[in-house]
Amino acid sequence: MDEKSKAILAGFTGKRKRSQLTPHRDLICKLHQRGCAFRAIVRVLSENFNLTVAPSTVCRFIARLKKERLKPRNEKPVPIATLISIKTAPVGSPNEIRQRIAALKQRTAKHEPDKLQFEYDPDQPLHLMREGGKK
Repeated sequence: MDEKSKAILAGFTGKRKRSQLTPHRDLICKLHQRGCAFRAIVRVLSENFNLTVAPSTVCRFIARLKKERLKPRNEKPVPIATLISIKTAPVGSPNEIRQRIAALKQRTAKHEPDKLQFEYDPDQPLHLMREGGKK
């Protein structure tokens, strides 16, 4: 490898360039949460911080922030068997289950009959009933 190539490689760190919007992340997020349009955010950044960015840049910046928030942290995956055992309560023996089902079947439903709102007479037009059963 020649000297020029080595000099180029030595100057290249490989780090991702930091966005010029990063220092203003909190302000941008608050403005976006308040329903501020991307063009309005660009105008605020331009007037107050002399930043020249496109509305699409602000849109992508906010999308990247949302994606980072949703990204799972370096957590170990939880086995499904553990999740199932956490969500289900102990049920008991088969006899206890049968007894509970039988008790549920014997319970009567507490249901009041609906009040009639109309009366059907095939020879008369349909009329709504007022309170007290009057037409």
